Amino acid sequence: QTSSDARTRRQLGPRQIILIISASILLNLAGHLIVNFLRLPLFFDMIGTAVTAIVVGPWAGVVVAIVTNTGGVWLSGPHSIWFSLVNLVGALVWGYGARRFGMASTLPRYFILTILVALSCSAVAVPLLLSLFHGGVGHAGESIVWTLQMLGQPQGLAVLGSNLVNSLADKLITGFVALVAVSSIAARWVIPGIGDRLRRPLADAPEGAA
Repeated sequence: QTSSDARTRRQLGPRQIILIISASILLNLAGHLIVNFLRLPLFFDMIGTAVTAIVVGPWAGVVVAIVTNTGGVWLSGPHSIWFSLVNLVGALVWGYGARRFGMASTLPRYFILTILVALSCSAVAVPLLLSLFHGGVGHAGESIVWTLQMLGQPQGLAVLGSNLVNSLADKLITGFVALVAVSSIAARWVIPGIGDRLRRPLADAPEGAA
């Protein structure tokens, strides 16, 4: 980074933060709507959560998560409120992972971070599915559950296996879409608490060094 480049970027201020949070909520809801409409076996309701958690902070990401799932009630029903816990956990892992532990500083580290988010989300989602919803809420991705049960797997293992597969695929796509958005923001604005670490994954992709 040159000194002239540093001077062209401004500090991320309150107006930009409010805009990022608002856009993130709309992005999450749009993803939720698309998945419901097309019956996709993914979720796509955490791209905005990841962007806000990394750029603004983990607890701002929590706000996005809660508002998203509250708004999601009219899209998928009351169970959306319970799954705000999953979205919330994703916000905390993405936010603290990137900001406190530097896991957005290289592509390999960021890949590991997205895996950790997927595993953390499944660790919350699976007990909710089993204890409150008899193993499923009618999501398209739950077809794997019935397949595994037909193969003789007990319900608990079937729900766990299905959710892990869906969560890993979803969070990898979500995480890297979010990274493009985050890198674009970091190219224009100085993000407090991050510095230039978020500009490196895409800029230094050919090197891929940790």
